[in-house]
Amino acid sequence: MSQTDPILTTDRLLLRLPTLEDLGEYAPIFADPEVMRYIGDGSLRTPDRVARSIERGRELFEERGLAIFLATDRQSGAILGDCFVVPVLRSGVDPTDLNARGPEIELGYRLKKDAWGKGYATEAARAVRAWALGPDGPRLKEVIGITYPENLASQKVLLNAGFERRGLTDAYYDMTSELFVARAGSGSR
Repeated sequence: MSQTDPILTTDRLLLRLPTLEDLGEYAPIFADPEVMRYIGDGSLRTPDRVARSIERGRELFEERGLAIFLATDRQSGAILGDCFVVPVLRSGVDPTDLNARGPEIELGYRLKKDAWGKGYATEAARAVRAWALGPDGPRLKEVIGITYPENLASQKVLLNAGFERRGLTDAYYDMTSELFVARAGSGSR
């Protein structure tokens, strides 16, 4: 990592940009059907695809200041998942065309199953939200969160991380989803 890479810390987490050296511990998260159930179309991802995502994430940070943060346990260093701010996939857009995403910026997260239910997602989402909207990050005016309507656990994370529920929308991922919004200067906890 370069000296300019952001590193966020919380009580229990260290959030940093992933590297290809993390692939062996990071990629299995994307191969778990339960973890991926509510991520995009639910499809599993190969280690090669995860490696490409790490590389694209680095490019996104260098070009736009947005980031995919690896969430690691501060005590053990174990990879728990990730939390990210990236351009959202709008409905009707080719998902492979990364330049056609946005303009909205989505905050999302994925955690391996043994990290579920322990507050890690909320802790990571709060830190990344504050970074994205604050002076040390890209200084966004707002970020959105999107969940499947039935994914109540993820909705709770977003609400606890300072997002406001905006209702159902068909604008993203070619599906009906719950939309949440966090704006700079409001809703911080």
